[in-house]
Amino acid sequence: MPVRGTLAVIILAKQMRYIPSVKQDLENLVQVGLRISPTVLAQAIALAGED
Repeated sequence: MPVRGTLAVIILAKQMRYIPSVKQDLENLVQVGLRISPTVLAQAIALAGED
């Protein structure tokens, strides 16, 4: 079983169409304490196609 981080799981969920968007979900996680740099957050959102 491959090990994946939170960002990868959320992006995969969008790619598999389990969720419609990653941006709001990631921003919500940051608000409740997910520690991630703004640069990495922006890259994850861009990778999901949500510039």
